[in-house]
Amino acid sequence: MQRSFPSSRGPEVADAVTHIWQVLGLSAPMEPIGARFDFELEDTPVEIARTPDGAALRITATLGHLAGDPHLCEDQLSRLLRLSLALVGVNRAVLSFPAGQDAARIAELSRPDHAPEAVYAEIVIAEAAEAVEALRELMQWRSFAGDLIAPVGQSPDAGAAVAPQAPDPADMVIFQP
Repeated sequence: MQRSFPSSRGPEVADAVTHIWQVLGLSAPMEPIGARFDFELEDTPVEIARTPDGAALRITATLGHLAGDPHLCEDQLSRLLRLSLALVGVNRAVLSFPAGQDAARIAELSRPDHAPEAVYAEIVIAEAAEAVEALRELMQWRSFAGDLIAPVGQSPDAGAAVAPQAPDPADMVIFQP
């Protein structure tokens, strides 16, 4: 009897994409799938990529963009961070920002001439079969963030009128089946 040992390699991007497409009832994508695959789900850009160590997959969704106005941007960041804390018990996705996480980067967002920043949510999964549930959680994050920031494809300053009227995450109640 030959014993098999689990592979030290992590899940493959192609397996995760195939699983997602099967659940959605779609035929496999025509383009080749490598170590990274980009697609859109409900007008939300999504990227599936192997982690640098190859042991897992990182699924990242672009939630939208922060406003160009520094005061509104600060309010949006504050609300997003509170929402992140409110969701921590029911959603594995984490909020992420590009290009550095140090104090200098945060200070740059306070300048009136800063470029609008994209906001992301991401989940790291150890098995391709987890991809569909991870996408559900990312889309949940996107739906909550849509009340706070401009969605992808909209001008970040278009979200300016929406953000002050958004509900405070501390007032939200999340029901989980």
